[in-house]
Amino acid sequence: MACNDERDASGFPVKSSAQDNQEQPSFESDEFRLFVAKIATCPRTAIHVWSECPYVHPGEKARRRDPRLYSYCSQPCPDNSPANGGVCPRGDACQYSHNLFETHLHPEMYRTAMCTAGSRCRRRMCFFAHSPQQLRQPTTVAMLRQEQQQGTAADAAAAGAKDEASAASCGKTA
Repeated sequence: MACNDERDASGFPVKSSAQDNQEQPSFESDEFRLFVAKIATCPRTAIHVWSECPYVHPGEKARRRDPRLYSYCSQPCPDNSPANGGVCPRGDACQYSHNLFETHLHPEMYRTAMCTAGSRCRRRMCFFAHSPQQLRQPTTVAMLRQEQQQGTAADAAAAGAKDEASAASCGKTA
């Protein structure tokens, strides 16, 4: 078996740290947590504990929508309550977040406040900053789209106006 084909006990590919840094974001990086964690489908084929895996699995309730592709804010959905069976009638088209991961891993929220446990935090995935260097400024959906799009200024302005309307309906201003 070649070095880059090595697998751990659960069958998950193992890469050297040099390869990890060049080919994919670290599981601990802001980029991974904001845009991959519980969004990208798990590549593992062996049975493993979903709650400890950063990827999404078929039927998993922690599934997130990519905030770069879907216009939703970090505010919890009022229609996604146990009274409704925990299912929002708007589904992926909803402008609100549908679970804890969508709320706290949203660019408006993730690491924009300090963790109360600080350096003593032992959470596998903490949504809060543990040092001033980890603190982020909230990023709106409009800002994400502006960074992602290479289109004209008119296209970016139209997306910004749409996202401002969506943010205003969430009780926020863009």
